[in-house]
Amino acid sequence: MAGLLFAGGLTAGLGAGTAAGARLWLSRCHGYARNGEPQRWQFSGGWFSEVSNTNSGLCIGFPDGGPPVTGARLVQERCDQVPPWQQVRQSRDGTDPYFRLETSGPGGPALCMAAGNLGDNDQTPLVAASCQGFGNAAEILELG
Repeated sequence: MAGLLFAGGLTAGLGAGTAAGARLWLSRCHGYARNGEPQRWQFSGGWFSEVSNTNSGLCIGFPDGGPPVTGARLVQERCDQVPPWQQVRQSRDGTDPYFRLETSGPGGPALCMAAGNLGDNDQTPLVAASCQGFGNAAEILELG
């Protein structure tokens, strides 16, 4: 199980950070501070993993445990109700901290976790979007 802190500050739920269904967003990173618990995440599993919040124990998923759908707002759900995510590194040798998170529904295309916009504001919503690759800044995450 690898520990993970998203440099962009992937945060679970405003005021409901430990509840299933809490929406995920990007915010300024303060994961190592006392109030940073909602920003701490870990991978468990092999090539395809559950990505769970160390504070809530819930995983990155889709509303109401539904299937991966383009444009869906990402939420935290019970880990037995979410699809697995694959960490795709930018460099083949894994020497840089940049990666994307990809998932797919049964027979569906790969979807990536992406910022809903590229504004410089806290609480940028996280959504599922068609994977565009490392040329799309909205999909690039960084281990912090």
